[in-house]
Amino acid sequence: MSPTTDKENATPNPSSSTEPVPSSPNEPADRIESHGKRIENLNNLASLAYKVAITAGTTVTFCYLFRIGFFPTGLTPGEVVFFVFVALAFGFLYVAFLLYGTLAWVWIVQTLGWAFRQCRFRDHIPASKWPNLRSRVKDQKRSGEPKRRCWIYAPVRAFRKRATRFANSKNTNLRAFRGAWFFCASAIVFAVTLLTILSLPSTAGARQAIQLAYTFLLAGFICLILVSAPSDSFNATAQSGMPPQSPMLLRWILVLTVPLVVVVALGWPMPLVYMVFERLGIRILNVSIEVPESELGALVRVADVIGRPLVDCHRTTDARLIVHGADVLWTGIGTTSLVSFSVFAPLNGGLLGPDPQVLKQALLRFDTSSLRIIKTRPPLNPCFDLPNDMLFETGEYELTPAAKGQLQTVATAILAAGNPERIVVRGHSDSRKITGQATGNIGDNQRLSELRANAVAEALKQLIKIPKLTVISEGAGSREPKAKCPTDSAGTRYEIEQCNAPNRRVEVKVTYSVESQTTKGQAGSIVK
Repeated sequence: MSPTTDKENATPNPSSSTEPVPSSPNEPADRIESHGKRIENLNNLASLAYKVAITAGTTVTFCYLFRIGFFPTGLTPGEVVFFVFVALAFGFLYVAFLLYGTLAWVWIVQTLGWAFRQCRFRDHIPASKWPNLRSRVKDQKRSGEPKRRCWIYAPVRAFRKRATRFANSKNTNLRAFRGAWFFCASAIVFAVTLLTILSLPSTAGARQAIQLAYTFLLAGFICLILVSAPSDSFNATAQSGMPPQSPMLLRWILVLTVPLVVVVALGWPMPLVYMVFERLGIRILNVSIEVPESELGALVRVADVIGRPLVDCHRTTDARLIVHGADVLWTGIGTTSLVSFSVFAPLNGGLLGPDPQVLKQALLRFDTSSLRIIKTRPPLNPCFDLPNDMLFETGEYELTPAAKGQLQTVATAILAAGNPERIVVRGHSDSRKITGQATGNIGDNQRLSELRANAVAEALKQLIKIPKLTVISEGAGSREPKAKCPTDSAGTRYEIEQCNAPNRRVEVKVTYSVESQTTKGQAGSIVK
């Protein structure tokens, strides 16, 4: 019998065969099922985000309506659909600001994570290969001396153990934010935000912007912590009987709700609400409006309440009134518009202080179809009517104590629209002759109107401190009456007095500089 070689007796090894192993017939079905589950998870996540956005947008929209004490009426079906899209825009804008605040903290979290990983235990040579250390350990065991460790050694060792587990952990999402691109983009966003905050002036608008930035920076930091937290913490939170995707769902629920709760709890969500409505043209502040002449009586009463003039000296060609210093809180949606006229206290407390206190406020509702909004740059040059009865005593040209507060309000209204370069004060009187002792001291109505205009001009010079501001005074006497009144023999004394009241006035015409592009409350200064 011939000897056989190992090669001849060797049995073929199935595992070493080069032939491809046939795939399982259920593999395509399993792959399709896996893709289907992923698509289903994405659809569930998108549906959840859509519902949260709608809920957040609707909530803040109604919060704004409750804040201004108004609800639109006469909505058409098309406007109702637009209202839903406004709510949806709020949700997406909230997410955009949240992502911005989250990105601003990535570089800091990366730096802290890198520093934490540097504290981990490194790969080291075993102690058995160190003769000196091995001999010292043997001598210590032979002598029976107890081990002495510094009291701080145990906490440091525990900290380094946590750092080692963190460095070796694969369940943290912080790895997804590593890289030079994330670091540079985050550092740039953080630096731009910080420089913008430091460069903003001390105005009410800047205060709202800074509050909004701080709010979403804090909310973004919380969102980043929730996103990058290890999955083990969510696995421990989720119940054992829940589906496998429950920890991921729980994470995203916390990411979408906890920052929103923080924004609402801080009490600063309204700047975001105001910003959105202003960009949509629903809320327009510090503008001039045109209203029908039938609203003159209501505007005069409002001017008496807030203590500053509202109606312009001039009229449009179709006999409409021009009103200055109006804050349109709601317009464009529904048949009714809400307009506010306010007087605010001086801005105190810095950029992080409370909002300026409203000293006086009046709200008027106008028909949206009859309301016209005028917003120009440079600002529209206004002309204010100041009744003489509010500034002077009968037959006098010295300002009363109450008139000084009235002129201070006028100066605030002038500076609210920009930097004036020229102010013309023009005095007017009625056609009745001056009688009594005032005849020898003053003379006639022309001289009285000149003296009163000069008194108002000097007061405005002291109140408004702007370089190169020109203030001119002039008198028109009774040559430019607003109303033609009957003589003393053609009517009662009360009727004649009421008719001549609009003719006794001081007009303040303001001309703004072309370069005046300032925002509300930013131009010039007022001396009290």
